[in-house]
Amino acid sequence: MSESRLRNLVRRALPSDVRAQLRRARNAARRLESQRASRRRFDERASTADVAACYRLLLGRTPDERGYQGYASLVRGRAVAVDELTRYFVNSPEFLDRWQRIGGAAPGHLAGVHLSGGGTLYVRDDDAVGVEMRRQRSYEPHVTSAVLRTLRRGSVFVDVGASTGYFTVVAARAVGPEGKVVACEPGPQNQSVLLLNTVVNGLGNVRLVPCAVSDGSAVLVYHRLGGGNGAIAAFDGTPEGMGTGDLVQARRLDDILAGEARVDLVKIDVEGAEGRVLAGAGETLRRHAPTLLFEFSPPGLQAVSGVRGEDLLAGLEGLGYRFRILGPGSSGMASAEAVLRDYRGQAGDHIDVMASVSP
Repeated sequence: MSESRLRNLVRRALPSDVRAQLRRARNAARRLESQRASRRRFDERASTADVAACYRLLLGRTPDERGYQGYASLVRGRAVAVDELTRYFVNSPEFLDRWQRIGGAAPGHLAGVHLSGGGTLYVRDDDAVGVEMRRQRSYEPHVTSAVLRTLRRGSVFVDVGASTGYFTVVAARAVGPEGKVVACEPGPQNQSVLLLNTVVNGLGNVRLVPCAVSDGSAVLVYHRLGGGNGAIAAFDGTPEGMGTGDLVQARRLDDILAGEARVDLVKIDVEGAEGRVLAGAGETLRRHAPTLLFEFSPPGLQAVSGVRGEDLLAGLEGLGYRFRILGPGSSGMASAEAVLRDYRGQAGDHIDVMASVSP
């Protein structure tokens, strides 16, 4: 991997204030670009050679045995793209400390946003979601609108992959003290900001479940990708397998919701692990038939959950679910085939889908 290639990946991964501090360093690096190797796509699968290059170019040192084995285990275990691997490094405490020592600004400061629908949300300034909310005072309006149309006073909302709590706060205000929000979030940094947002907004109807949601009980490795995003990976039970991530507990949604008398809406945003979440929610789906709201990305589902997009949709159809594609121009219910066509016909990496059981 060339130095120029990794420099470009760093530029994509860092927040704007840090990018400004690194501009002079990037300009110096460009002088070395004449020696670069043939360019490859940013979404190419990472290799162990890329791990060694990240240590050399981003951390400025040779790999330590434990850290190298941890990252090597990650790239061998699942399809990690080079840009995703780079995000692991540039969000590590060692990288951030290194750039602060040479004059870089410290990312991750919290800023309060007064949401257009009411309430205050604290967000990080290194989080793309936070940047959008500071500008618009809302997030994903088509998804937010669907959530608010579905919930009523007294409803129970489940936020799987709650991050720092935007949809948790929106839903908790909508369902009122008679209702409940169950917010599931594995990221330790996100959990802290999520708790802050529930306290700031005086939300006594939020139950925080600090774990990953998957198809079984297990210990997994959680890697922070940047801002409020993170990804989980299998843990092999060795110190090397932990790498630079955090160990988190995983539970089935059926177990988390076993004591709930009703479940009305489940939002799932877990970076391709949606298939695993639904595989561990069979009893919940059959008993409560909640409306589902999830990101649909067949490549992510295949890489993380080991399930094809068409198979996930077919499984939901077998339980009586029908689909609605959210976004501009969406109208009426859609078949599984229509969902697949819509995904293939758009330029993004996912589409937002709502699924509900036909009356």
